[in-house]
Amino acid sequence: MIKAAATLKSLQFSQKTLTDCYGRLSFGPVNPGQGLTIGNALRRILLNDLPGIAVIGAEIDGVQSEFSSLPGIRESVIEIFLNLRELIFSPIDNSTKNAKSTKPFTFAKLKPDLNIGSFPYVITAKDLDIEDYYLVDPNQPIATVLSKAAAENFKLTVFIGQGLSYQSWKKLPGVPQLMDQRFFEAFESTQTNQRSVTFPIDAIFMPIKQVNFSI
Repeated sequence: MIKAAATLKSLQFSQKTLTDCYGRLSFGPVNPGQGLTIGNALRRILLNDLPGIAVIGAEIDGVQSEFSSLPGIRESVIEIFLNLRELIFSPIDNSTKNAKSTKPFTFAKLKPDLNIGSFPYVITAKDLDIEDYYLVDPNQPIATVLSKAAAENFKLTVFIGQGLSYQSWKKLPGVPQLMDQRFFEAFESTQTNQRSVTFPIDAIFMPIKQVNFSI
């Protein structure tokens, strides 16, 4: 019978430093020289092998080029897409999300009843109407509207998918290889605006961005 070289005796979080975006845990004891081996293995697993949720595409009403200008919007289209990549999602209830969806992605839109008191107004993640996922950081900025007219005309649709590590849009399911086709052809025409183009966004699905360990 082979005896285990190391036995995990304790695995616990530090409640004093635990937040929605940060956690610290400790485990042990291990034999001398094994802490570095186990630490490196856990670090690789946490960074590369955990599934995550990320934005895989976006559509802005009336925008057909990523170099288009948006009257009354401080950010450019590219800057808005970069802000969308920073959104952090988490499943609302793991027990009810085990069933696989027939579609490889879902979509979210800006809430129609935004309570804007004054301008400029920063549109953040909490202004998105999302039913399937929980926003870890609801204060992540998306765009800044400078006038009431700009706020009324700014219509944003965000497409959200699940995957592993970093994936190019060309490898995501349901995406046509020819760019002259609509990006998300699985959606009905009534769900997206025909005057707009759905722009693919390379997704970073890694739920953990940084891991450090000490022995």
